[in-house]
Amino acid sequence: MQRLVLLVLLVIIAIHAQAESKIVLVKEQLIPRFYSAPGYIAALNTIDISSSQTGYINQLLVDEGDVVEKNHLLLVIDEVVNKHSIEQVKKEIEIIQSTVSDATKDVKNYEKLKKNQSVSEETLRKSRLVLSTAQNSLLKAKSKLAEVQAAKTYLRVKSPVKALIVKRQADIGDLATPGSLLLTLEAIEPVIFETSIPAQWLSKLTKGQTISITLHQPLNDTQEISGEIIQLVNTADPLTQQCRVKIKLSPLYQLPT
Repeated sequence: MQRLVLLVLLVIIAIHAQAESKIVLVKEQLIPRFYSAPGYIAALNTIDISSSQTGYINQLLVDEGDVVEKNHLLLVIDEVVNKHSIEQVKKEIEIIQSTVSDATKDVKNYEKLKKNQSVSEETLRKSRLVLSTAQNSLLKAKSKLAEVQAAKTYLRVKSPVKALIVKRQADIGDLATPGSLLLTLEAIEPVIFETSIPAQWLSKLTKGQTISITLHQPLNDTQEISGEIIQLVNTADPLTQQCRVKIKLSPLYQLPT
């Protein structure tokens, strides 16, 4: 009787176990590997704003830390030097035009006299040379005038892109000269994230590869974004055995402002 009861219990347990069993499908997939590392975010492009003209700065419309849109007016250089240059070139043109007028009259007179054999061929040739030289000088002077007048545009310096003002090298009243550095800007986009990874990871990465990044910024929320590897430094630091990596972040990310 005990054996019969035991057998019945085993059958019940087996039936219950069979009822509770489930079919599980096994799927093979890649498990991503994550590496946490400190790094910093910076603009990919730094822009130095320099002067192409000479003049005193009479307006400086931005401060360090300002974010400006493309074509935003940054500073204005006084027009005094430019106006003086324009007036000077105009006077040169007047003098040359007078020379051209006189040379033209001489050539016409000598051509008439040459028909009567009153002047030599050499005299006529020299008069024509004087006229040609004066005409060439007039063309150059007019070209110079157009150039100086066009330079007025560059007295109003504008931002070439949307950017962050990171440094001011000049102030109101300073003399700007051609090539002198006035402002340093960082383009708002594109932005890079630079960090270091163990040297053994380098073989798993390639330039141009797109990877996922989770950014933890002290004053901002955690942000998940994609990025493209634009630089891999193959030489490892001798102390840390880590290599530098630069990643261009997606246009969806912008520098905190």
